[in-house]
Amino acid sequence: MDKKYVAFVGSSVVKLLIYLLLCAGVYFVSGFADPPLDSLIPPIAAAFLCFVFLSVIEEGKRSFFSKGYCLENVVP
Repeated sequence: MDKKYVAFVGSSVVKLLIYLLLCAGVYFVSGFADPPLDSLIPPIAAAFLCFVFLSVIEEGKRSFFSKGYCLENVVP
């Protein structure tokens, strides 16, 4: 097995787990906010986290975290 590929997959899995844990943390914390903020905080935080991961951590290059280059991605 190619060590470079294993490192690529491993780092992508770790980054995705960190992203999901951060999103889950924001979702948990937003439960303490008053309505309507409790429903607005999670999608705004997810969009911000996607931007940070795609532009800063992935540095605009291809990865398992993104389907294409940073400029080709649309935050769902």
